[in-house]
Amino acid sequence: MHKNLYWLASITLLLCSYALCNAALATNFSHIVKKVDPTVVTILTQEHQEIQSGSTISINRSEGLGSGVIFSADGKILTAAHVVNVADNIQVQLSTGEMVGADVLSSITSSDIAVIKLKYVPENHVYAPLGDSDKLSVGEELFAIGAPRGLIHTFTAGHFSNRRVYEAVSYTHLRAHETVLDL
Repeated sequence: MHKNLYWLASITLLLCSYALCNAALATNFSHIVKKVDPTVVTILTQEHQEIQSGSTISINRSEGLGSGVIFSADGKILTAAHVVNVADNIQVQLSTGEMVGADVLSSITSSDIAVIKLKYVPENHVYAPLGDSDKLSVGEELFAIGAPRGLIHTFTAGHFSNRRVYEAVSYTHLRAHETVLDL
């Protein structure tokens, strides 16, 4: 019995030491969150679709919700294509609570990436310039901050795991990606 207690105590001590060691190595991203958080926006969309059944025409209205990040001084926002692809009306809620209209500049459905632009750029707005993902190495720490499904100020951290390599990508597809990134 004493032998079992000894092993149990040893395993408990080992697990506690491991937990304390990992806690000491944990990275604090709060300073980055404070800097980047004001660039995160909530995107509200409306879509109107006419449906004809015989001689009757009805209008189906739906609303969408997504998030994005302002990445340029002139009000360009990076978001998911599925958020804005079919929208008739796009409204962006800034971190200040102000609502501003936006238009789609570019959208690539196959990559689920889009760039929209604010119709009006508020004075002194903050933006997060895009980095160069080609400079990332597997294993580097990274994070995501956003407003998914209306939850504002969410944060998650992880590690860069790998790149997708496409053997056969058309020139048109590559140019479309360059267009989104060079806006």
